[in-house]
Amino acid sequence: ADLCKAEDPEDLVPMATGISSVVNAGENCLDGAQVQKISSLALEEIMKSLQREAALEEADRQHQALGSAGDMPQLDDDDDDDEAIDIEGMGDMEETDEKEARVALCSIFGACFKASPEAFVAQSLPTLQPLMQQWLSKPGPCRALGLHLACDLLEHLGDRAAGA
Repeated sequence: ADLCKAEDPEDLVPMATGISSVVNAGENCLDGAQVQKISSLALEEIMKSLQREAALEEADRQHQALGSAGDMPQLDDDDDDDEAIDIEGMGDMEETDEKEARVALCSIFGACFKASPEAFVAQSLPTLQPLMQQWLSKPGPCRALGLHLACDLLEHLGDRAAGA
């Protein structure tokens, strides 16, 4: 399986966890280019996840607007009602899957911090720092992502995280 080609957030979690486990193999096991590539991959997938979640939220808003306007077709068969309930609950499940995928992807950053702190500070932190600040300033899923990243920074970089 290829992390870049995964379209289902459920597939991303085990892949991201696997990458984190491999990267956690030892201190200074990655050079700067490897840290940059792995971090860029994780960030790209996080951004895709945020876009998918925004699309889900927009579809949910449109679904609710149609329902509140009375434009929704009424289902009169009990089996169809069960299917309608399942469809409505599916958006929540997909949002949860997206959140879990982003947390797993964020753990890749923590693994890179731990494996090669100097390379991470030099190669990836300049890109992530403004995003982390942006994420922390927004309510919702982005704030949780920023908090995960900030916790990993503090845990693995210690005093060096003060500038971040």
